[in-house]
Amino acid sequence: MMYVALSLVIGFFAGLVGIIIVLRWEGLWYRFGLVPPSTLTDSIGGIVRSLSSEEATIQQVESRLREKVSPALIGLYRSDARTNIGDDILSPEGFVAWGILMTNDGVFVTVQDALPPGDLIAKMQNGQTYPVTLKSSDAVHGLQYASVELQQSSVADLTDTQGYVILGQSVYTFEADLLGRPGSMVRHPIISNDGVPGTSGGVIHSSEDAAASLILGSSTVGVSPGTPVADRGGKIIGIVRAVGPEGITAVTSDTIADSLRSFLENDAVVYPFLGLHYIDLSEDPSFVRIFDVNEQVGAYVYGGDEPAVISGSPSAVGGVQEGDIITHIGSETLTASVSLADALRSVTASNGEITLSLRRGTDTREIKVTLEFR
Repeated sequence: MMYVALSLVIGFFAGLVGIIIVLRWEGLWYRFGLVPPSTLTDSIGGIVRSLSSEEATIQQVESRLREKVSPALIGLYRSDARTNIGDDILSPEGFVAWGILMTNDGVFVTVQDALPPGDLIAKMQNGQTYPVTLKSSDAVHGLQYASVELQQSSVADLTDTQGYVILGQSVYTFEADLLGRPGSMVRHPIISNDGVPGTSGGVIHSSEDAAASLILGSSTVGVSPGTPVADRGGKIIGIVRAVGPEGITAVTSDTIADSLRSFLENDAVVYPFLGLHYIDLSEDPSFVRIFDVNEQVGAYVYGGDEPAVISGSPSAVGGVQEGDIITHIGSETLTASVSLADALRSVTASNGEITLSLRRGTDTREIKVTLEFR
């Protein structure tokens, strides 16, 4: 009888350990509430809850991702940092990452484990596993970040997957190819040089070696993928992808919130497309003299060597011209802290018709524009 009781106790604990291992491995640890609420507040579900009117959860995001086969790779990363902002060094074992990856053939990846270098495994929906390498970890301006890369596999869509996790403030990043088409990563850079407005102050110019130059006012600094930079409001963001040589600039990590919102609303990640080149006059006081304009803030429609207004774009159809200075989008005034790109980020497909207030010479006029979403 004693042996039977002992066997039952051993069996119980062995089963419990097995259940815990399965829960951790499959990324279900969060689903059953086995992680403290403070951890969930920094999760993808927590971000979605703050963005969506409905009470979205991690399961719902996963479910939506499973239902909607993306046209390209999706990668979402979250971190639970056992670190403090201001630490000089991040130990590679010092954080846990959880992520979702989906390819266009429906292969689904969940990642939830510690990240010692070369010792993270991504388990595929089809049961295959692939190693993930921790590429680097560092602290810049008191903000810790790390990059991880899924090593090349037999799955074609997974040969170029790279995600960046910024720790401490839980900034989420996604694979640039999420936007769908070759070159489409220029749809939402900081400010692209093809005139598509982006997320924050500065201009990214790419080079052949996949590095980039961040131009803020008159200061130019070199940046590369994974490098945190500050937006115009002082918030630290990360460069997810900086690729050259022409027409492809960079994707920043602060696009993830808009991506999740767009995905929940549209089952796709889309961004408003205005279709013009512009210069933010508030970037540098010398712009007023250089371009001989009377406004110190606003979006100055200017193409340089390229057409200022892209042919056939919403701006062209609406009648925007080179030399116009856009001062308002609807009721929102463009200021030194609110750029044209910032204002456009609040526009959704359901309210895509906007009114641009602009100055043309000495005249002030309003133009109605129906944005495209790409």
